[in-house]
Amino acid sequence: MSISWVRWENVCKPLEEGGLWIKDVKNFNNALLAKWKWRLMNDEKGKWKDILVSKYGSEIGRSQTRLK
Repeated sequence: MSISWVRWENVCKPLEEGGLWIKDVKNFNNALLAKWKWRLMNDEKGKWKDILVSKYGSEIGRSQTRLK
């Protein structure tokens, strides 16, 4: 018995297209990071924001870093 290798792009396809409907983890992670950065920059209150600001400073989230 041998291992059947499948491209990750095919695994992430919908069931109707022959895939397994698994989320692309890299894209999902980038979406979550973007959401958290947006919330950090726009929410005035939040315990998690207070913790991050106390640890990393008030400029956290304001940098021009790009998601990869």
